[in-house]
Amino acid sequence: MVRSLRGQFVRTVSSLVRPTSAPVALVVEDARDVLELIAKILQDEGYRVQCAESVREALRLLRRDQDVDVVVADYKLVDGTGTELIHQASNEGHLDTNVTATLICTAYRYVELPPHVTILHKPIDPGGLLLAIARARDQQRVG
Repeated sequence: MVRSLRGQFVRTVSSLVRPTSAPVALVVEDARDVLELIAKILQDEGYRVQCAESVREALRLLRRDQDVDVVVADYKLVDGTGTELIHQASNEGHLDTNVTATLICTAYRYVELPPHVTILHKPIDPGGLLLAIARARDQQRVG
């Protein structure tokens, strides 16, 4: 009888413990090769990656799924800028840069960024990308 209760207890406890899901990253980039590079780097680090090639497509994804842990957006996109994307998503309540690590990638030397957004200069270095994301995520936890 003890064995059957013990097995029942183990099954009950294990059914209550859910595995932690992989963090989700949204990558917004209109250059296919750069998009694929960033997506591959993040997938190799265990992220579930959603990809968009425009502001409109990224907004559609954010409106549908707000559980995004990281946003990596190109500054200059075909239908706007990464900054415009962040402002629009924030205004609609789909993105909070105080909570979600948010990065803008750009080849420009200087761009005006929304608050709590990190800049990452192109060309993208895999180590630099991961370090910038880690720092941004750590700031979100502290702030």
